[in-house]
Amino acid sequence: MELVQIPDAEDDLLSGRSIDEVTIIGQTTIAIDPTDQFPYHDAQEYRYETIQRLVHYIATSTSTDENVIGSLQRWFTQFLTFAKSSDRNRLVASLRNNRNMWLAFPEIITAVRERKPSPNEDPDLRELVFDFQMDFVQLTAILVDIDISLLHSSSGQMISGESSPELFSGVFLHHLHLLTRRDNLLYEDECFEISGITLGVSDDKASLVKKFDSALNGSLGRLDELATLLVGALTSFPKLLVHLAYVTEMVFCVAQLGFCLPIPQSNGVGRRLRDLGTEHRLFSTASTCLEHLFEKKVTQLTTDGVSCMISSLAELLKVCMQGNHRRAEDIHAQHQNDHGYLPSASVPEAVSFEWRFDVLGKLIRSSQMQLRVLAATTMCTELVSLWRRLGEHPENPLLKHLGTYLLRSQIIEYIIGPNCHPEIIVESSNIVGFLVVTKIYHKGHTDRLWQGVTSSPDPRVSEALARLVTTIMNLFENQTMLEFCEKFCHLPIESFTPPSATFGKCSSARCARKPRLRIEPWNIGLTNSVCAYSENPRPSPMAHRLLLPNCNSWLCKNSENC
Repeated sequence: MELVQIPDAEDDLLSGRSIDEVTIIGQTTIAIDPTDQFPYHDAQEYRYETIQRLVHYIATSTSTDENVIGSLQRWFTQFLTFAKSSDRNRLVASLRNNRNMWLAFPEIITAVRERKPSPNEDPDLRELVFDFQMDFVQLTAILVDIDISLLHSSSGQMISGESSPELFSGVFLHHLHLLTRRDNLLYEDECFEISGITLGVSDDKASLVKKFDSALNGSLGRLDELATLLVGALTSFPKLLVHLAYVTEMVFCVAQLGFCLPIPQSNGVGRRLRDLGTEHRLFSTASTCLEHLFEKKVTQLTTDGVSCMISSLAELLKVCMQGNHRRAEDIHAQHQNDHGYLPSASVPEAVSFEWRFDVLGKLIRSSQMQLRVLAATTMCTELVSLWRRLGEHPENPLLKHLGTYLLRSQIIEYIIGPNCHPEIIVESSNIVGFLVVTKIYHKGHTDRLWQGVTSSPDPRVSEALARLVTTIMNLFENQTMLEFCEKFCHLPIESFTPPSATFGKCSSARCARKPRLRIEPWNIGLTNSVCAYSENPRPSPMAHRLLLPNCNSWLCKNSENC
């Protein structure tokens, strides 16, 4: 028996020499687990703390230390060799013994990729980082296989209330998704050279996805299998939802790449629509599962899992709607039939937003307060982002369509109605604001808001509605502001409350800052200055005190002779 001596791992990694990867006993080769030789690890700290230190250093250092990244990359290659050649049970045992470390490790990959200055500026460092990412892809594929095996072996034995299965691929898939999604390009026009071949960042991302696909002998099939197993496990373990979300994110990346890349055709290389039917079926399965969890297990769901799941499914649906499979074609045709004013090219995004709004609307009305707040803030964020992207053309058909869709969904009526929680009302201000900027807001909404502010039996609801209106007051047109001011003029003194008083001050101040008007301010100013007609009652003292100073200013500003 011959035992090969293994030198000190830390010294060799830092010096650039590789450690021995195997121990030979007779004719048997045994891969060595290099976890204990993790670079820069201090014996006084946990390994995940070492990783956190390295992530902070990589992200914040002004210069790129190739030795640090090189040490990490060489160590990771050592572990990949161990993962490929060792017994599966031994690998799983190593992963479980160092679970916190492996949950944190992918952050190193993302930190290296997103650091500035970009690693691509140095050809040698660029190639080193690319090799690091390729190794990361291969280990991610191995972990997907492990999780599939673990779920298969535990299926039928899952009992609600027990600990959920220990899975490993989720966080790796999430960070691989961050590396490969096409709208996450930090340097869109950047090019680099590897082995004499000039590539762009998109080529880099495509190479990672292709490597992932080949490592799994068909990534879509394996991801579909993993997703199906997770859907089955979610009934017993709802917190696995975040893992399913990470799988869905990677399916989106694979689908996106498959749709965007050229496809060889009989007359050469060209472009044609991909089918994407498998991806769409996976979307349907996962979205149905999500709705079931909302109905039966909503109190057991986490905000991170739900947020990630909604986002990933919406993105997946959008790209699936660009395929040429029967399901997408039927939805597209029906949508065009119902909404012929919307350009055909906008249908995939419209369908994706409609699904997202439906899901968020259900959550806003649910019983889980954290998820309700999440849904309201998420919908606001999506609407603000959409307006910033398309708002230069307010008549954009997609903006009008989505505003109308929100109106028909009755979510606005719920938010400004008497039964909505005050915190949800405040968080939802930009949902109402979106209706305002798309010109879909109407006088009926003004009346409902006024009634809520002045007549709600719950003072918290009155205050929340007043805050909602004052938050978006700068978006209102002049006519809406006049309507509010006129309502204040006829509000009896006994009906004034702290929320309505604050609302009144903000309204009149906003009116005073509004651009020049034609005739409307004269009526308001006269009404609040004197009793213009003897048959009309004098405005309430409170309205007089709140509105008169600003109305006088407004009169002067809008008068031709002032």
